Amino acid sequence: MRIAGVPNDLRNSLPGELVVTLSTELRRANAEAYPPGARDYTAEFHFHWRRDFESDNLDKAEKTILALAKQAGVDVGDDVVPVRAGYAHIVVVDLLDNSLYDALDAREADLEYLASVLLTDNEIDEELDSSLAGIGTYAILVNSVYVEPPWRGRAFGLLGTGLALAELRRGCSFAALDAVEPGATDDAERARSHQRLRQYWQRLGFSPFRDRVLTLDLGTTQFDEAMRELGAI
Repeated sequence: MRIAGVPNDLRNSLPGELVVTLSTELRRANAEAYPPGARDYTAEFHFHWRRDFESDNLDKAEKTILALAKQAGVDVGDDVVPVRAGYAHIVVVDLLDNSLYDALDAREADLEYLASVLLTDNEIDEELDSSLAGIGTYAILVNSVYVEPPWRGRAFGLLGTGLALAELRRGCSFAALDAVEPGATDDAERARSHQRLRQYWQRLGFSPFRDRVLTLDLGTTQFDEAMRELGAI
């Protein structure tokens, strides 16, 4: 599935669109790699640049796009040149599944940390549950987001993740993430990292819940308003 959006800050400088492709693996119930209760999605962000063949003068940004495309083995002779801008790992979880904690713990430590904050005795935390306007038996965990260095500072991470959340949100009451950069080792570094990422993800409607975890209530208009501000809708 492909969902397209155009960030506000690119409309006048680099004509094109950001396309998000969601993929998941489907297996028989008895052949799953992890305990039940969660499904993994990979969201790939591609910048689709529409090349103007009538102009022989390319600016620095356009030359960068062509160089990156050639490096990735993309045919730059097409009208539309796709260049990967980044990717995200997203997990949709079943809040009613008794194996949910085990499903997240089996994947990796970062997801186990989210489970330890969001769940109590394998059920959604009572404080979180009572604060939500969203109604649904599923939730979305944003495990990681990576944006390629040339495209940082253009809100591609926010927009790409937002487009993926908009597609996956049906039946989900909230989204959550651990707002700390990978590799932050000591307490001071983690605190600085959390401050930066908290401000970053608040632009998409996320708000602090507990410890490092941010949540997004999918039952309010805050997410849609944030996406509109980013130019996605």
